[in-house]
Amino acid sequence: MARQPIFDVERNVVGYELFYRSGKGNFYDGLNEDQATLEVLINSFMNIGIEKLTNGKPCFVNFTENLLKYEVPLQFPPAAIVVEILETISMSNWLLSVCRKLKSRGYTIALDDFVLDGSYLPLFPYIDLVKVDLSRVSIQDASSFMKISNRLGVKWLAEKVETYEQFWRAAEMGFVYFQGFFFSKPVIYRDKALPFSSYLSYWALLGRLSEDDPNIHEIAEMIERDLALTYRLLKLANSMIVSHRPKIKSIRHAIMVLGINELKKWISVLALQELYDLHVQDGQKHLYEEIVTLSFIRGKACELLGDLLGYEQDKASLFLMGICSLLDVLLHQPLSEILDELNIHDDIQACLLHKTGRFCVVYDLVWCMERGEWEQMARLCGRLGLMEDKVLSCYQEAIEWAVRVQGIL
Repeated sequence: MARQPIFDVERNVVGYELFYRSGKGNFYDGLNEDQATLEVLINSFMNIGIEKLTNGKPCFVNFTENLLKYEVPLQFPPAAIVVEILETISMSNWLLSVCRKLKSRGYTIALDDFVLDGSYLPLFPYIDLVKVDLSRVSIQDASSFMKISNRLGVKWLAEKVETYEQFWRAAEMGFVYFQGFFFSKPVIYRDKALPFSSYLSYWALLGRLSEDDPNIHEIAEMIERDLALTYRLLKLANSMIVSHRPKIKSIRHAIMVLGINELKKWISVLALQELYDLHVQDGQKHLYEEIVTLSFIRGKACELLGDLLGYEQDKASLFLMGICSLLDVLLHQPLSEILDELNIHDDIQACLLHKTGRFCVVYDLVWCMERGEWEQMARLCGRLGLMEDKVLSCYQEAIEWAVRVQGIL
């Protein structure tokens, strides 16, 4: 994806417009517009992290007619986004109703690439910003609309500002925000994301979340079976909570921190993306499956061994530790950076990063069995007072569980 800064007349950055980009080229490749916007939103909030991407400033996002009908903007914090209504959406009573609802919920609304059509004037009481493409509309032609809208508190943003003369003339005419190559080209922003799996239907999960009395334990178990969703949930929990963030101990803990209603909103966005079949290409899928399978085995084995070692209260944390242990391989980033960004509990970080702490005995046992270091495993079992056959049974059960979860058999 890419972002382009938006400036005020003093050249201070007031926000960023976010754009879909399919690769290293800094251009839009014609992907379905609904799909492109969903990619931007999920990458921003659940993969990269909106704080990391915009430094706390609002992001401007184009919303298509379909996504407005699905009420997708309402799934995002009003302070985090500016809802841009595309110029391809015709004026109608339906659009007026959408803008009225968004405004009542506290959202900032912008008309994108406005073409000075008088039929849109009934929207202006609900509009905060009007974006005008200076390569298509002259500043003089925009001035009459600016006079009408000024008394309604509407502010004007000049797009495609490519020279200092355009900036100066637009500011003189009353434009207060500016965007274009004169300030900055869109900057490609890359981050590694885990692919969506086929092991969990987001629609099924959404159904469980929508029950009158949702079972948090069962919902956490469903999420734990999908490594990509687990990672997105951890990113989301940390992007939505700004101050005094607790260290995440488990998936259940992340759900409680985030809240069922907030989680439901985000799963509905993912479920909508599921409709567009945004899955990893077959050529890459098998590469990830092996690593994901091993992550699941580690997680389940750590959880089962926790029972044997008296860590009944920490089983969920041990599971989380196991499935996070290979995120550096999947995401091609240092594990220390990933765990810190996900705000993972200190006990888990101490074990995975420094091989210290109370969880290390569990992880060491799993590591020995994974690599066939049977003598070392036997020594650990003797020191911990564990029966070797029970430890091996835990690992075998973890393998069988991982295979069942991924539907390999």
